[in-house]
Amino acid sequence: LDERFLGALPKMGNVAGIAFGVDRFIMWLTGATSINDILPFPARERFED
Repeated sequence: LDERFLGALPKMGNVAGIAFGVDRFIMWLTGATSINDILPFPARERFED
């Protein structure tokens, strides 16, 4: 494990949680089968699903 990362965790505060996931919602609305199809910006590489 990255010791610097573990040392920084107490200073980060509450950053975890559950978000609405607008991108996944748009996938559902449009019937897209891949999140790559609805990204609002071009990716340098195509991400694997």
